[in-house]
Amino acid sequence: MKLILLLLLIPFFSSAQTVHIEKGKIEYQGTAKLKGISQETLYERAKNALLKHVNADKDENNIDTNEKGTLKSNGKIRLSSPYSIIRTVHYTITINIDDGEYKYKIDSVFIKQKERGGKTKVIPSEDLVKDMETSGNVAIDAEKQLNEIDMKFQKLIFLINSTLKNHGKLKSGKNKNKV
Repeated sequence: MKLILLLLLIPFFSSAQTVHIEKGKIEYQGTAKLKGISQETLYERAKNALLKHVNADKDENNIDTNEKGTLKSNGKIRLSSPYSIIRTVHYTITINIDDGEYKYKIDSVFIKQKERGGKTKVIPSEDLVKDMETSGNVAIDAEKQLNEIDMKFQKLIFLINSTLKNHGKLKSGKNKNKV
């Protein structure tokens, strides 16, 4: 009886995965409309949002503005892990701004996994996605990491959108909203 119940629940658990995958890689993209806001104003708000919410090293938090109306920044997010391992998700976020709307894209996702006092391993998002197709502990660990990455990216997208809607004001003091 337990086996039958387990077999019936497998499709439900496998469809619960919400991480956004494009061509075998983790990638998030979307468009948001904000009526009545000029491109210049939205650009400044987006720049403030990246400074406020994208957590990167001081030398990595470069906001690239090569194209008109485009902001690009590298970020990183610390994942939960056992004490002996430090896992950090690295990514690139791009925001394209027009009058009254913006498009965001989060891509170039990979994990740096460092053993304390030991080796550093780089895991591309493609490998995490492939690990989901295996079985056993590898698939379970991959699913946990992908779920955590999804939650962190969804929070980042929400915070950036909120900052853009709320005039992109930077508060003084320590920022508790960093992802």
